[in-house]
Amino acid sequence: KHPGATPVKYMDLASRAQENGPEEQAAAEEPPEAVHHGIACDATGQSPIVGNRYTLPGANWDLCQSAFEALSEGEKLMYEIIKHPGATPVKYMDLASRAQE
Repeated sequence: KHPGATPVKYMDLASRAQENGPEEQAAAEEPPEAVHHGIACDATGQSPIVGNRYTLPGANWDLCQSAFEALSEGEKLMYEIIKHPGATPVKYMDLASRAQE
């Protein structure tokens, strides 16, 4: 015990934890967005790209999330997604087809 410290009851801690709604709990559990240092969006100029990085295989062309969302569905199918630095690129088509299953 520390002199001058206010005692905290375990019930107080439990009730405080329950005060947080599902949104606050989910936000606390979400990992921080990936930061792709040294990579700039070729459409918007965002540097570094924060969040998903979209890359065009065979070209030196990278997009941020907002630039990617502005593409047509046909254009999106040409890109690969890199979720975080060092992650293996995944074809957007693969993710789109999984979402339909």
